[in-house]
Amino acid sequence: MSPARRLGIVLIALAVMLGGLFIGQQLGLGSGYSLAASEGRAPPRDYLGGLNKDGFRLEGFDKFQELVTRPVFNEDRQPTPIEEKPADGAAQVSAVPDLDVTLTSIIHTADKKLAIVRDNKSNLSMVVTLGMPLEGEQSGWKLVEVDPRKVVFEGEGSGRKELELSVNESAISRPEGAPPAADVQAQANMNNSAPPAVAANQAESDAANQAKAEEIRRRIEERRRQLREEAERMRAQESSQ
Repeated sequence: MSPARRLGIVLIALAVMLGGLFIGQQLGLGSGYSLAASEGRAPPRDYLGGLNKDGFRLEGFDKFQELVTRPVFNEDRQPTPIEEKPADGAAQVSAVPDLDVTLTSIIHTADKKLAIVRDNKSNLSMVVTLGMPLEGEQSGWKLVEVDPRKVVFEGEGSGRKELELSVNESAISRPEGAPPAADVQAQANMNNSAPPAVAANQAESDAANQAKAEEIRRRIEERRRQLREEAERMRAQESSQ
């Protein structure tokens, strides 16, 4: 039997089977059965029935006084003190100490203006550029003006204060090693009127005083030279920056 004939027999048998089922349904096959009656769907379960559905309302501020009297973010649980402002609204100005410095040197050029001052309390020298404040406790004073022989400092709420540079003109103008004119004249007068022994003692005393004066002048010149070198070094550092 060929495959085509075998397939035809299968299709015919299937058609006969389906035709028999159709005839049986028409004759009432299976009509005695029906579905059981439905009992209805169960209502959905209300999971939120126990919750308060009213809107959330924050209680009054009096309920939270404990947070004010004992703040939770303060380590000691004490309220932070509130600073009282002046009634007239004026700003409080911190007290600025009096200016207590001595002007020792001034550098006044076309491109650089600065002053060297010495703190009278700590005896330390400071180099202050125009427009810059002092250091330490006197930081409230700022250098606002530099002239060849004087400077002006301005303090917060204390106004302005002028400092002049004091220079010993007689020590600069007379030749090195020469005593002052007044000392020479006084020594001459004493030598003419005093006895030889007294004059000799006086001459020795004058020579000792003159040596001390020369030593003091030498120390002053050396200190001024150090201050000038320090100022030049500061200016070189600022230029390099």
